[in-house]
Amino acid sequence: MISTYKKNKGFTIIELLIVIVVIGILATIGFVAYGNVTKSARDSDRQADAGNIAKKAEEGYAKDGQYPADVAALVALGGLDGKTTTSPKGGSLTDGGTSGTTCDTSAPTSGSDSTGDFYCYSVTDSGDKMAVGYWSEADGAVVYVTGVNNNNTN
Repeated sequence: MISTYKKNKGFTIIELLIVIVVIGILATIGFVAYGNVTKSARDSDRQADAGNIAKKAEEGYAKDGQYPADVAALVALGGLDGKTTTSPKGGSLTDGGTSGTTCDTSAPTSGSDSTGDFYCYSVTDSGDKMAVGYWSEADGAVVYVTGVNNNNTN
């Protein structure tokens, strides 16, 4: 006997919804992973720039016996270009006060806030201690790079 019933070919609504949900979950995982990788890459740039700024301050220490007094004196040594003194999101190198071990610059309210994305340079009045700080998106805090010539006792 020949059946006159024609079998419909295609997908059911349930099958299509399941596929859409799975694609959505995979896309979400991909976007979150991409965001974390880009934060990490920007933090790596910040760390490298802060290290270069600290090295330039060390050169000033080796030359004059004290760290450059402020950002202007540090930049006047030469060798720091706009890329090194500008953070990945556009923040700039600022004077961080005279503590020499931390920067008096207030931390940003959000890691994605470009006005809070900064580098800071702090040196004591006597010029014997310095710190370079940068905002870390991954840590959500200011991270410091200090000089090797610091006369710290700890």
